[in-house]
Amino acid sequence: MYKNYILVEKIVVSSRSCLSVYSNKKIIMKKILFTAVFLIAAVCAMYSQEKQIVIMTANDYGAQRWFYSGSGNKLQTDKIKELYNQDYYITSVAHTANGWFVCMSKNAGFTAQSYYYIDDWPTEWLSEKESAGYYITSISHGNGKWMFVVSKGTGYTDQTWKWDTWENVAAFIKNYWDKDYDITQAEYMNNKWLVVMSKNTQYTSQSYATRSTYEDAKEKISQFWNDGKRLQFIEYGGGKYFIVASKLKSGKVPAQSYSTRTSGTKEFISEGWDEGKSLAYIGGGYSEQPKPIQSQTTTYAHNHNHAHNNNGGKRVVTDATVPYMNGYTRNVVYSDGSGYTETNIPCTSLHCSNGLCTMCRGTGIFVHPIVNTSMPCSMCNFGKCKYCNGQGRIITKKYWAPGEASAYLQAQQQVNNSNSNSNSNHNSSNHSSGVCPDCGGKGYRPQAYTYAAESSFAPYHNYSGNQCPICGQYTDHYHYRCTTCKRY
Repeated sequence: MYKNYILVEKIVVSSRSCLSVYSNKKIIMKKILFTAVFLIAAVCAMYSQEKQIVIMTANDYGAQRWFYSGSGNKLQTDKIKELYNQDYYITSVAHTANGWFVCMSKNAGFTAQSYYYIDDWPTEWLSEKESAGYYITSISHGNGKWMFVVSKGTGYTDQTWKWDTWENVAAFIKNYWDKDYDITQAEYMNNKWLVVMSKNTQYTSQSYATRSTYEDAKEKISQFWNDGKRLQFIEYGGGKYFIVASKLKSGKVPAQSYSTRTSGTKEFISEGWDEGKSLAYIGGGYSEQPKPIQSQTTTYAHNHNHAHNNNGGKRVVTDATVPYMNGYTRNVVYSDGSGYTETNIPCTSLHCSNGLCTMCRGTGIFVHPIVNTSMPCSMCNFGKCKYCNGQGRIITKKYWAPGEASAYLQAQQQVNNSNSNSNSNHNSSNHSSGVCPDCGGKGYRPQAYTYAAESSFAPYHNYSGNQCPICGQYTDHYHYRCTTCKRY
């Protein structure tokens, strides 16, 4: 499967901005990776996004710049790069009726930032950024693309998310509210809601509401304001407005305004700026209403800290279900680093139809169409597809020992980094001795990994009791191929 992506990172070191840009047109995804983040399907339904929601709030942002691409156009990555070089950070982005709409601000509190503009959910990249202390600060989908923004300096201490039907997402929100997480991002796509929740935010007494009409939504927003709460965001999907509001831990009650118009954007933002407000949030929305969610309001004050324990006392830190190959993948991670990945997809056998064999039409007996002889069908088990056992779906479950998945991802990331940097970093190396400086001519990296080496990234396996010719250890471990000399 080929993927298009653009990855840009901004890191501030000693008050100076360093910008790295990576762009590629072809990546082959070889393996479904377990990670605490989602795996998303390669093909997503593309709906027309006709909403545009802008929230202005009196906050501490400095100078701001905003721009949008126009309906049907690509994200303006050159503009983002230009503003990165001027010490602006992305503070909100969404795909709206006017295309990709981006706001970048100074004095946003971020110390580093990276974004990914890609066809599919970037599992490995998100895992890498999570391990490096980044958290999702903005996310959007539109025109067949995902846009992820992750940042450092958020103050968050943990983050989790779920993409599912509204009923399951509502239960997810309640579960993590009980553990002192707050909703920080949301996006609607393909009849489902994606909700991101973070710990140690600036919010308290968070509430959300769903309303079917703009007038009902407007009334609810006024109620939130009268209660001393301020809007975090408004999104639209499935025929409903999803409104999230909170009080601030600082006790401040900043002035706010919002607009759901698709025109007059410049005038609305300029007016807000003149009033001392900043562009705080940009939201979009899909006009389709295939599965409307029920109108409801829930209010909850964060004054609980219940542990979510099961499986022998291990705490579930991530439980994410996302679409994959017309089915789904569920990733569960426990507090000790163990977990499992469950995949449930339609049977891929050419001779399966809802679990029944098409060769014998589910009878278990194949009748030759010419000689009219009967025999047991070799393509099935008594009429049922032998690949899915008559279920019509292939269900697999992979269990991961503590540290196994992270070790695999770490090793693979090193390989990926070496591949991407090999031209720029290694072509200038002095190879006059004829020996690779990275592997010493052995063809494998010297680092030994204990777990998750069953892939093309780790072809060398040293079994316990044997002295490894690469590192000299006697333990059971793996070594990854050297991507400098590419001897193997």
